[in-house]
Amino acid sequence: MEVKTISAHQTQKVAQNFASTLKAGDTVALFGDLGAGKTVFVQGLARGLGIKKRILSPSFVFVRSYPIDLKNKKSTFHHIDLYRGHEIKDFQSLGLDEIFSGDSIIAIEWADRIKDSLPKKRIDVLIEVIDEKTRRIKIVSSSVISSEAKDLNEKFSTCLAGRQASPNIKKAVSILRSGGIIIFPTDTVYGIGCRFDDQKAIERLYQIKNIPKDQKFPILVSKTSQVKSLAVITEIGRQLISKYWPGALTIILPGLNAEKIGFRMPNSKLVLDLINKVGVPIIGTSANFHGQKPPKSFAELDPKIIKLADFTIKGRCQKGIQSTVVDATSGPPKILRQGAIDIN
Repeated sequence: MEVKTISAHQTQKVAQNFASTLKAGDTVALFGDLGAGKTVFVQGLARGLGIKKRILSPSFVFVRSYPIDLKNKKSTFHHIDLYRGHEIKDFQSLGLDEIFSGDSIIAIEWADRIKDSLPKKRIDVLIEVIDEKTRRIKIVSSSVISSEAKDLNEKFSTCLAGRQASPNIKKAVSILRSGGIIIFPTDTVYGIGCRFDDQKAIERLYQIKNIPKDQKFPILVSKTSQVKSLAVITEIGRQLISKYWPGALTIILPGLNAEKIGFRMPNSKLVLDLINKVGVPIIGTSANFHGQKPPKSFAELDPKIIKLADFTIKGRCQKGIQSTVVDATSGPPKILRQGAIDIN
């Protein structure tokens, strides 16, 4: 089956309908580049299987399991996300052989990471990015993976190159490492940023956005250890991190040098990949001039700000609304800006 979708909602609907064809013991292997929509597809699968809980990704947890009913029989849906692993040894402790041999339904994101260990009897879902909104979804099912599927694997090489960054990512990482400024889509709105530790680049960012320097930029992180190296994680901060990260919540914490610092771990594989490949956190502020509305899509970016940056990555912003900002430096949390997350 092959279908094109033009929105996340459509992708979820395709997956939701496809879920009705699944039976106990089925394994769905998802292949696709960063931002292709693998998690969106899994969310649709989960909805089609009657799961009401929020499906999260990326995650520090490789496997999440959810109880489901299959024809009035209790079963389990395993959502496996291998994004944070890079070698087979990273997955040896997960008990995948036991999971594969059961009567559950399994969905695996970044399945190419273990392609030699995948069950031969499985369903391959290949998601190709056509443009900012359009996706081509190819679903191939076979008891022994057909030559058609192998041809598709070659055709969608970007989908299968899970260990290699796309050209856009590689270029963006190179620019950030050398002190440049990039514009990029996040899970909230379009962002603009640089290395957090490059003062010259930060000064240039203030000039580009034309905002006063007393307005501090938030720092985007991919690991909580990066926060600990720069700030004190208060008890309320720890609770908020545990509940809402990765996600659209910026948490202000007391810095090690007494100055307050805002941190966020985006629910965006693209942004997390940027941070991991650069090797340090990055500044992530909305890609707009002072007084303008934050851009929710590439089309809403001001052409002037694009010219002032060194590189722009095209992509989709999942929420289209800024993060909620909360001060967790002491006492009960104080909401400084209400955004995509409601912590009440």
